[in-house]
Amino acid sequence: PLIHIADATAIHIKKQGIETVGLLGTRFTMEQGFYKDRLVDHGLKVLVPEADQRETVHNIIYQELCLGKIKADSRAKFIEVVNSLTQQGALTAHQWRQIYNRHRQYCHSHYSTPR
Repeated sequence: PLIHIADATAIHIKKQGIETVGLLGTRFTMEQGFYKDRLVDHGLKVLVPEADQRETVHNIIYQELCLGKIKADSRAKFIEVVNSLTQQGALTAHQWRQIYNRHRQYCHSHYSTPR
């Protein structure tokens, strides 16, 4: 069977009791429906940055992160975008970290193979 990553993501998000998420990624991920629509189909409210912020995130991904670069000013811009989504109802970084750690522990306990 094939599993769409957005479906698996949505299922996990819903299990955490989360209803509103911020979606960051390339311009295509944020603007086209192949990811966002799947999340919405699961009953999630999906927030995306404003057009200028989407362009900033997209450029940081392709012009820096894909090349292994992380500039301080880009990090600050990225944080501004995240804070904007947080103000609209998306999770804070602290909340996300807690969920991520629980997810990592779950995956480790359920999918790790003995060595």
